[in-house]
This record gives sequence, structure tokens and C-alpha cells, in this order.
Amino acid sequence: MKPLIYSALILFLLPALVYAQMEHRRFGGAVAKIEELEKLKLVEALNLDEETTLKFFSRRAEHRDRMKKLLQSSDDKLADMEAALKQSSQKKDEEFQKLLKEYLSIEEKIAQERTQFLTSLSDILPNEKIITFIVFEKKFREEVREILMRERGKRRR
Repeated sequence: MKPLIYSALILFLLPALVYAQMEHRRFGGAVAKIEELEKLKLVEALNLDEETTLKFFSRRAEHRDRMKKLLQSSDDKLADMEAALKQSSQKKDEEFQKLLKEYLSIEEKIAQERTQFLTSLSDILPNEKIITFIVFEKKFREEVREILMRERGKRRR
């Protein structure tokens, strides 16, 4: 059983390592290291068999790709709104309304994608493990945020 788990981890970490090398140029590999740590801790928290682990991480990767695109659209729309505010004397309320409507539509798609992903897990994970995943993600993000804030505080001193 352990060789199967190790081979599954290798299958998932190999692309992460390649991605880490690309990210290393931009962020010193910190993002990739955090993602690797998250995967390892998640495998441990969910305690899945090899087949379920492969299905889960495959589906999660697809979800993350879709979320990345939606979040980029959201960022782009925010940039458009910021530019519109700088030119507010030249903009009409209808143009602001259009920007707002487009932004809210993107935010709605983000929420729908998250909901769709979580409900799609029901065919591979029992509800208890889906809840474990949700709680894990929240706590992991909070831990990383706390560590980053602590490190940022140390550097400012």
C-alpha cells in the first residue's frame, strides 16, 4: 500500500516540481513549496486510497485552472473599474453600471465554480471527507497567512 501512495505522490509532485522551477524565477519557489506542502498535508488529512487520490487531485487541478482564469478576469475588471474612476468626469453612470454588472457577474461565476467543484466531489468522496477538505483549506490558508504576516513583521523591525 505504501509504494502505491508514494508513487501517487510522485505523480502529483513531478508536475509541481516542474512548475516550481518556473515559479522559482519569480517568487523564489515559495509558492510551489507551499503548494507541495498543502498537497502532502491534504493527502494525510483525507487519508485516501491511491485511485481516489488521483481522481481528487485531477479534479482539483481542473478546478484551480478554471478559478485562476476567473480570478484573472476579476482582476482585469477591477483594473477597468479603477481606470474608469480616474476618468470619472468623462464617464456616464450607464458605463459605471455596465462595469459593475460585469464585475458582479464574474464574482457570481467564481462562487458557482466553487459550489460546482465541491458538489462534484460527492461521487469520489463521502460528505465527511468533503467537509474535512473544506475545513483543511480554510485552516491551511489561515496558517500560511499568519506565517507570512509574522515574517513580514520580522523584516520590518
